[in-house]
Parts: sequence; C-alpha cells; structure tokens
Amino acid sequence: MSRFRVALLFIVALLISAGTGVFVFIHSLDLMRHDDARSWPTAQGTIVRSELVSFKGSKGRTNYRATIAYSFVHAGREHRGTRIHDERESSSTSRATADERLRGYSMGAPVQVYVNPQNPTDSQLIAGIQNGDRMLTGAAIASAVGTMFFWTFAFHAVRRRGSDHVAGKLVIPGPPLRVRSTTIGNLAGALLTAALVIVGVSTLMGLTAGLSWLWLALSVVLGIGAGALAYWINLRSDAKGKGDLVLDLDAEFIITPKLSHSPARTVGYSTITGTTIAREVRGNGKSRATTYEVNLVLGETSGPTAAVFSSKKPAKAFDLWLRQQLALETPAAV
Repeated sequence: MSRFRVALLFIVALLISAGTGVFVFIHSLDLMRHDDARSWPTAQGTIVRSELVSFKGSKGRTNYRATIAYSFVHAGREHRGTRIHDERESSSTSRATADERLRGYSMGAPVQVYVNPQNPTDSQLIAGIQNGDRMLTGAAIASAVGTMFFWTFAFHAVRRRGSDHVAGKLVIPGPPLRVRSTTIGNLAGALLTAALVIVGVSTLMGLTAGLSWLWLALSVVLGIGAGALAYWINLRSDAKGKGDLVLDLDAEFIITPKLSHSPARTVGYSTITGTTIAREVRGNGKSRATTYEVNLVLGETSGPTAAVFSSKKPAKAFDLWLRQQLALETPAAV
C-alpha cells in the first residue's frame, strides 16, 4: 500500500472516530437523561393534541409521525409538553407503527407527566431506559468495535511497510527462514466475535427480561472473553506454520505453504530453475476473485505455489526477493 493510501486510510479512520465519538456521546447523554427522569416528580396531565401527521420523505415515500401535546400543572403554573420519551421521536413509513405510538394518548386522556424539577418546561411521559435505548446502545457498541477494527487495519497497513516485511508478508529470521502472511484476519475475527456477543446478549436481554446495567456489563465481559478466546485460537493455528513458506538456506530446500488448492511440498534448491507469476481467477459471480500466484519452476514445468497475492505489484516485488534468495537470474513471466 502506497504512502498516499496509508495517509488516506488514517484520515478516514479519524473521521470515523469523530462520528462514532459524537454518536456515543449523544447517546450516553440520552441514557443518563432517561434514567434520571425516573426520579423526577410527577404531575397529572391531559392530552390536548393527538394526531397522525403525514409528509413526503426524501425518496418520495409517505412518512408518518405520531404528534401529541399535553398540559399539566407544576408548582401552581400550567405547562405544556410534547415529548413522549425521546425528543428525537422518529418518523416511520409504516402507518401502523405510527398509530401504535398514539395508542393510549387519545384527546382528553389523563397521563402521568415526569417533570424536570430544575426546568419544568422539560418533561416527558415515559421515564427510564426503554428497548429503543438498548438497541441504540448495541449500535453504539458495534460502532465502537468497528472503529477499533478500522484503526487496527490502518496500523496493520503501516506495519506491513516495515523492514521485516516483504511485499506485505512477514519474514521471520531463521534458520530456517519463514515467510508468513500477516493478514488482519486474526484481530478482525476477534473484534467481530466480541461485537456479535455483546450486541447479541444485550439485544436478547432487551427483548426478553429487560436489560439492566448489570446485564449490559456482563455482555461486555462475555464479548471481551469470546474475542480474546477467538484471537488465542487463531494465534495457535498460525504458530503451527502450515501456511508458511520455509526457506532452509543451509539444507538447501524449500517447503511451500499449504493452500486451499494445493498441499505443502518440499522442493530442493537444485531442482528450481526459475519462477513464474500466474494470474488465477477462481469462483463464480459475486464470489469470483482474481489472485496472482508466485510459482516455482522445476525444470521445464511449473511447480508448487510459493505465495499468493491479490494484485500484481506485490507479487512482482515478492518474486524479485525470492529469486534473490535462490540466486536465480531468470525474471518471472506473468
């Protein structure tokens, strides 16, 4: 990856972090407000407006919004409020969903109003944390995990440009010398596992028994534990070296990596006459993928695959490095 792309990657990561930070901050303020509202004094109120408002959305669809207003008396003064639970009450393309929000708030119906004692004009009909809040909490957690993943990808891209990497692959000094594909898959898999467990547990509890802060904390602990376990399992798998290219410069042989389309194979230096870069297309439709394989040439025939890349440029760079290690002068054919 070029320096420009790495810089662009970090700029995008900063923008994503800023957006996630604003979302998490605003949602946290909403959660604290909704939780604090349970301790507010209450007043008896009356619904003075209850109607379904329709309007055209940005895509030309008809949207519906449940609009209510209520009056109440607090400390001897009459006030008016419009908030049910959240001041950003969402609209819906479903009329049935909007009608459901109006249920129980017909004209003239009595309601219990939670009143902010510091500001009586600030009121709402439903206090406490509701399922919608829990869903947004899950989304906030997922956004934070996604941001962590993006930063991991950015730092991974920088690391792959280090002196201990060749064409994005990690070179582990020997003897024997090992070349290992340093994918982001291990950490990405761990983060994805953690996010799925956290969001899954918190959402399940929100839809069933009701999610408390204790359950939310437990879901985070379970997610971190599951992610750590997934990461450890992946590291243990990598440590076996089944996907490594092994160059034993003393014994003069190569062990090619085990790939999905070819088994590992041991080849003596003396039998290697050159290398080739083959463009391969595998899969069909959306699963179709193009790769560039650096293959060994044994005599007059193409031998096993030494490394696989997603583009030609790193494949050519790795091929040059490999031919230098094997003291081959014949350039690879593409």
